[in-house]
Formats: sequence, structure tokens, C-alpha cells
Amino acid sequence: MLNTIFYIILSQSVVISMVALTEFYDDSIISFLYGIPKYQMNHVDLAAGQRVISTLGNPINLSGYMVFSYLIAFYLYTNDKVGSISFYILTATFLLVTFLTLSRLGLIAFLSVLLLSNMFFLRARNAILLFSLIFISILYLIFDGGFLLRNFDVELLFSRFFNLLDSGTYLENARIRNWFYAFQLIETPFDFFWGKGLGVSNSDINKGGVLIENSFITYIVEVGLIGLLFLALLIFYTISKIWQTNSIKSFGNFLLLYIIFFIVMSLGNDFVKNFPFVFYFWVFIGIYHNMEKRI
Repeated sequence: MLNTIFYIILSQSVVISMVALTEFYDDSIISFLYGIPKYQMNHVDLAAGQRVISTLGNPINLSGYMVFSYLIAFYLYTNDKVGSISFYILTATFLLVTFLTLSRLGLIAFLSVLLLSNMFFLRARNAILLFSLIFISILYLIFDGGFLLRNFDVELLFSRFFNLLDSGTYLENARIRNWFYAFQLIETPFDFFWGKGLGVSNSDINKGGVLIENSFITYIVEVGLIGLLFLALLIFYTISKIWQTNSIKSFGNFLLLYIIFFIVMSLGNDFVKNFPFVFYFWVFIGIYHNMEKRI
């Protein structure tokens, strides 16, 4: 049953990635899908170039979905439900679409799970082949990627992605200012331990919410330190069970990588309120513990 569901999700991911690649060359497909010109939509323009959104509505969600799609392909591949060549092609496609979203956080999340999955869960030969494919693709982008980079300001594009180790990239980021403002809402010890209530964090500030863009700070502001500790305990308990249980290791490895992906994306987004990712987070944890109890 799980394999069937994952096949359906993977099929959707292929369609979404194909729409994204088509959009990159001809954004009229977005006008057809959404009913408005792409240039009138939010979060699609950066100084470096225009970001792809496909059917996910915004580039952050699309980059996150591409990471999730890789994890689905990884699970099916490790269970011999997807062939090696298909897995490599899917991985390269999902990574390319993530790059075209111009989402630094999405790229960090993708490379994190890609590195960890290859280091610990794939056979060495397959890992070498996969990394060779990625390396060749990167070289092509750098030295002969004119057709792909023609829509971008290459200097600004490389500055955006290769300044990830520069502290100014983070200290001068608008998200950081949102975090400091969110902490100012905590005025009493009661607020700190129990929070100010659900709904304080809301991307629609016109409805009285506060834009926070960090899941962990959102937890502290809304349900307090105690709520955040409960979430941390659940995550640590789940990870400990994954390490201890070998009979459902395949799904456990998938869940571990999904948790890592969820944590990385949560550092710069309210992923605890972002569908479908938060829905999958709780569903996968529930499925795993249900499977673990049946052993």
C-alpha cells in the first residue's frame, strides 16, 4: 500500500518538475494554470532572475517539494521499486528544478539529504555514480550552461548561492529581523513557557498575524518552551527508535531523512504550518510508530 502511494506521489512529482522546466522556457504555462500573468505573482522575481513555481504557488514550496520527491524516489530505489537509471535521472531533474527556484534553503536541504543518503544508505558504487552525474551537471552549468543561464544575471546568481558561508548573508537577511521582532512578543514568563496562543504566527499580517519564518521560534511564540520541548522529545524518541529497529529499516531511513529535511527547511520557514509538508511529517511519524508497535 505504501509503495503504491509513493508511486502516485512520484508520478505527481514528475509532472510538477516537467511543468517547472517548461515554465523556465515559456512562463505562459503559468498564466494558463493560474489565470494571471506570472509577473503579477508574489515571490517570483529576484535581482538574479525569475524563479520557477510550477504548480506549488511559490518557489520555496516548490524547492521543498523537490527535496521530498527525491526522498520518495530514494525510498522506492532502495526497495528495488525504481531502477538505477530512473533514480539518477529523477535525482538530477529534481535538483535542477530546486536550483531554478533560486531557493538557498531548498538547495541546502537537498544537498544535505543527498549527501547523507549517499554516505549512509546507498551502496558505494551507486553513490559514486550519482555524485559523478551531479558533478558533471555542475561542470556543464559552469562552463557550457549558456542556454540554461541565459535568463539569469550570472554574477548575482552565483553570488546568491556561493555566499552561503558569509555571515552577512544571514545577519542582513529580512528573516533575521522577523525573528528578533517575534522574540519581542514574549513579554512575561508565562509567554515564555506556555506561549501566546495558536495563530500568532501568520504570513498574512493583514489578519493580525506576525511573519516569523522559523518553525522553532513559531513554536516558542505560540506554545512556549514547553511546546517546543514536546516536539523535540518526539523527534528524538522517533530517531532513537529508528536506530534501534532493523525490521523496518527502509522506511525508518526515509523518515530520518524526511525529519532532517523538515528541520532544515524549518530554519527559514514556518514549515510547521506549511501544507503538505507538515501533514506528511505527522503522518509519516504516525505510520512509523504504528509499524514499530506491530513488530
